[in-house]
Amino acid sequence: MLIPRPVKLRDESLDVMNFLNEIVMRYPDAISFAPGRPADQFCDVAGCQEALSRYVASVEATDQLAPVHIRQKLGQYSKTNGIINQLVCVSWRVTRISRLSQRRS
Repeated sequence: MLIPRPVKLRDESLDVMNFLNEIVMRYPDAISFAPGRPADQFCDVAGCQEALSRYVASVEATDQLAPVHIRQKLGQYSKTNGIINQLVCVSWRVTRISRLSQRRS
């Protein structure tokens, strides 16, 4: 015979999520991903869609992958160091070269 387990009315994980959401409400200028989402003012769905489309086109052009394969990687758990390392490196290099050029002028 199975004995029913008592219903737990309080769960510590809910307390943590409530705390994290409270922090987001208290400090609206901070961008926090701790509770699983940024504050609403930082969540521009149309802008995200546009940026993702540009990202897919960029990877398609440089890595010659089909867009369907690139989109499958987006939003999936992967390597902890991410999938945009190459773009970050290029951006850093361009910014660095630009700053060096400005100093020499």
